[in-house]
Amino acid sequence: MIISKTFALDLFAEVQIAVHSVGICGSDVHYLTHGAIGDFIVKAPMLLGHESSGTVTKLGDGVTNLKVGKIILLVLCFKFE
Repeated sequence: MIISKTFALDLFAEVQIAVHSVGICGSDVHYLTHGAIGDFIVKAPMLLGHESSGTVTKLGDGVTNLKVGKIILLVLCFKFE
């Protein structure tokens, strides 16, 4: 299934990216199949597939180090509270 959604950029420093692909690493597969790696046990929902690539499609007014059309690598790190 392919889901496509465009968002309004409300924040000065936001960047919109059209994601091309997302990788699943060996750690992701191990968490999925075993629920743990060593002492780390998954106790809450976990986001798998945190390495991705895409093309910059829109920039907030404060973004000066990227250009629309640039292909980039994303390594996503989330902190859930």
